[in-house]
Amino acid sequence: ADHAARGLKPQGQTPYGLTYDRDRERWGLDDTAAPVVCDLFARLLAGETCARIAAAFTAAGHRTPRGRSATWTARMVWQLATRPTYCGEWSFAGRAIPVPPIVDRATWQAAQARLYLPPPA
Repeated sequence: ADHAARGLKPQGQTPYGLTYDRDRERWGLDDTAAPVVCDLFARLLAGETCARIAAAFTAAGHRTPRGRSATWTARMVWQLATRPTYCGEWSFAGRAIPVPPIVDRATWQAAQARLYLPPPA
């Protein structure tokens, strides 16, 4: 059976901020990482740069998405902020899989508008 076609998690790493219980075939929120994702969006919407957010997360000791390093980068922050995973839609191999949203769609869209603003003149 194709897990992705049934809205279940296929192989691979679970997206940062989410959990997946294979026995129950159920998605959930990671108690440690989901609040970091919420904070990321709140900081973006408050006008902080990806670099400043990365520095704050490194200083706070938050684990990075892959957990291999304690050092966040602006690129990591940008990559998380631009993924629709966080408003409830994880994409795997071209399929949209519904997942628990960490932020609402309006917050996610506002962050996209903020990230893609042209640089000031």
